Amino acid sequence: MFRCTAVLVLLAVASANSVTPIEKVISLIDGLRREVEQEARDEAKAYNQFACFCKSTTGKKVSSVKKESDNINRLSASIADKTQEQKEDSSELAKRKQKHEQLNMDLTESITRCKKQKAEYDAEAADMSKAIQGLKDAIKSMKDSKPSLLEIKTTLGKTFEMAEAMSLLHTQKHKAVAAFLQDAAKVDPSDPEYKFHSNEIIDMCEDLLKDYKANKKDLDEEWSKTDKACKGTQAGLRKSLSSNSAAMKQLEKDIQRLKKEIAQHREDLVTSEGVLKDDEQYLKDLTARCEARANDYDQRSAMRAGEVDALKTALKVLRGTVKGRADKVNERALLQEASVASAPVTKPSVPAPVLWATRAHRGPRVPLCACCVGNTI
Repeated sequence: MFRCTAVLVLLAVASANSVTPIEKVISLIDGLRREVEQEARDEAKAYNQFACFCKSTTGKKVSSVKKESDNINRLSASIADKTQEQKEDSSELAKRKQKHEQLNMDLTESITRCKKQKAEYDAEAADMSKAIQGLKDAIKSMKDSKPSLLEIKTTLGKTFEMAEAMSLLHTQKHKAVAAFLQDAAKVDPSDPEYKFHSNEIIDMCEDLLKDYKANKKDLDEEWSKTDKACKGTQAGLRKSLSSNSAAMKQLEKDIQRLKKEIAQHREDLVTSEGVLKDDEQYLKDLTARCEARANDYDQRSAMRAGEVDALKTALKVLRGTVKGRADKVNERALLQEASVASAPVTKPSVPAPVLWATRAHRGPRVPLCACCVGNTI
């Protein structure tokens, strides 16, 4: 009994230490499950990095697209505004050029007119100055030397003619002068009655001198006003010309500046449109790529999840029902092998593993365990 029990223990230990085919299958499937789960974790990590790249890059490109779109709208509006401003400045410049020509014509006309008025004034003033000086000389001569009527007529003839031409003689004076000149033409130098009429002539000349001086004063005052008006008009025209010239120069500068700005804006607009087109195409390609990768990842994840579930189910079945049954079969096989290995060699006529023993004093035969043959029960 002791030897049989020891053999059974040794067989059980050997059975426990050995690896059965079922356990190898279980180990293989479990390793495959862990490998699939590790691949899933590795791919999830890689996909998360790719998803972060998609998210960050998409955000940057969307911001860039918005920025370039806003920039294009701003540049387009600026080009339209500056083009309109340039058109208005060009129109105003054309008007100012016409105005400049008109101002020059007005200035030339004013200078010509004022010169003519000045020449007329100078001539008339010179004549009146000569007449005044002639009257003064005649009055002085008459008061000093008492000349004859013929001498007075000779001295004052031209002065009176000038006064009459300039309408400086009043009607009463004009008649007196005309009568004096006519009488002087008929006077007889030897006639004492007509030898001298100085007082009457002197009075008339002094009155005429007053008229001359008053008229000269009016003439000077009128010319002073005319000259002031001429100078004021010409100064105003020159000021307008200077202001208009400065405005034209500024408009020309503005037009040139606007041309450069419009050209620069158009160049920037072309650049922005190119960048926008590239960004939109890149964003479109990136979106398609990210969506395709996401769909592929979802499908692969679902497939892996199915594989893991199938492997887990298989492991559950193997570790449960199949392994239990296999262990029982193995135990029976091991017991049979142990029994055969421990049984002694007997005669061929004695069946194994059950032998029958006979003891006369004990009564009928009883079966014995194969490992205990030869012992008395």
